[in-house]
Amino acid sequence: GSSPVPYSCTYPPCLTHAVRSRTAAKPPPPPPAPALAPARTPKPSNMRTTGRTLIVALSLAGLTLGWTPTPSNLRPVRTTGVRRHRGAALFSAADDEVRELELEARELAVKALELRCEAKEAEMDMIIEKNVKESGVAVDPEASAAAVLAANQAFYTAHQSRRLADMRKVWSKDSAVVIHAGKPVIAGYQDVMHSYTGVFRSKSVESIKCSDPRLVALSQQTAVVVCNEEYTGASKMVATNVFQNNIREDKWELVSHHSSPVMFPNIPRPRNETGRMAMDYP
Repeated sequence: GSSPVPYSCTYPPCLTHAVRSRTAAKPPPPPPAPALAPARTPKPSNMRTTGRTLIVALSLAGLTLGWTPTPSNLRPVRTTGVRRHRGAALFSAADDEVRELELEARELAVKALELRCEAKEAEMDMIIEKNVKESGVAVDPEASAAAVLAANQAFYTAHQSRRLADMRKVWSKDSAVVIHAGKPVIAGYQDVMHSYTGVFRSKSVESIKCSDPRLVALSQQTAVVVCNEEYTGASKMVATNVFQNNIREDKWELVSHHSSPVMFPNIPRPRNETGRMAMDYP
């Protein structure tokens, strides 16, 4: 007889709490996303321009790194040629320096060879001079005899012309001795030249002439010539001239001149059958 209870689905308290907590923990659904505007497609010309700008920037930035982008629609910027040019220039400069060093080395080698040749030549000259002095034999007697007689004639030519400068060229400066007729021995180059200064100033003897020169001794170093001296206004004299070979200057020089008057012009002959000396008068 009680009033009817309306129907309701009732759960135990624990179950009712679990359902409520699970329902409360669920987040609300996200709002619907707004409709996006359709993407704008860039024009091909703008894309090409932007791409070129980017590629050029990357090309300039990559020069130092040696990397170059090469797109199909842009001509590649090449740095290999620049590097090759620089390398070729460096190799060329190195080659030039090497060639200069080689030329300097060759010049030094030539100078060294010249010095060696000069040293060898000086050594050979010393050896030749030593051998010549030791042997004492003339290498070419005919040429040496002609040279000695020419030096003898040069002495009398200088005497005849009264030129002291020519007389200085005839005499040896190392050793000089002169014996004028009736005078004592005068030794030394300067004293000999001084004596000829007085002879040239004198008017007692006007001229002199050499006749019948004879080469009586000849070696590689020494030669002896005897001859007659004919003076104008004076008696005949005989002279002995000694010459020495100057190897360095390649000439014969007078080292001694001895002049004496002819007191007895007759030439003695061998004894005849009577035992007396046969005299031959000119």
